[in-house]
Amino acid sequence: MYYEENALKEKLENDLDNTRQLLETAVEKLKEAKEYSTEWAALKSDYESRLHDLGSLQNHVELLKNQLEASTEREKELEQLLISEITIREKYSMLQREYTELLSEADYLRRRIVELSKRDVNLEARLVYLGELESRLAICESEKSKLKSSLEKLMISK
Repeated sequence: MYYEENALKEKLENDLDNTRQLLETAVEKLKEAKEYSTEWAALKSDYESRLHDLGSLQNHVELLKNQLEASTEREKELEQLLISEITIREKYSMLQREYTELLSEADYLRRRIVELSKRDVNLEARLVYLGELESRLAICESEKSKLKSSLEKLMISK
């Protein structure tokens, strides 16, 4: 009986050691499971954080896309304005050349008008002189007629 109890005791001690080992293994596994759970929670939090960051980045990308589209539209508008500005500058340059040509032509016409005015004044002076000469000629003709008439009277009276 002593041997049986001793054997039973040894068996119970062995079972206790096995149970302790199983318990220690279970405790170790539990610790590992807690660590895994903690790591999983950290990874899940990190994943959610990254997912949130990804959402933020996607929103930022969309915003940048919208800004790029707006910039592209603005660039097209500016290109149109630039083309318009170039056209206006070309027209301005052409008009400026025409204006310069017209000023040159106007100066030529002014000089021509001055020349014609001087010529007109000169012709008017000549007309006045010619009028004076015609008047003198008429006076001379009249005096000539009078002299002829007087000479004829003298000749008749002699």
